[in-house]
Amino acid sequence: MVVGEPGIGKTATCEQLATYVSLRGGKTLVGHCYEKGSLSLPYLGFVEALRSYVINRDSEALKKELGLGCRYSAHRLRDKREAED
Repeated sequence: MVVGEPGIGKTATCEQLATYVSLRGGKTLVGHCYEKGSLSLPYLGFVEALRSYVINRDSEALKKELGLGCRYSAHRLRDKREAED
């Protein structure tokens, strides 16, 4: 989690780190949080990050990577995406 005042380079730092990780075969997940006092939902950044991962993976890959115990969560995240489309 990266926090700080506007304009200090949080986004640039995260983008550079994501590039570093990707070049070495890793995977980055990105979610956004909004200003304190906005109408943002609790844990929205985590939900965004996980949702993007779940949506871009097929069901068999998710079962293999996450195990059967995560099926419900993956299903709920996909349902949310389909409702938005």
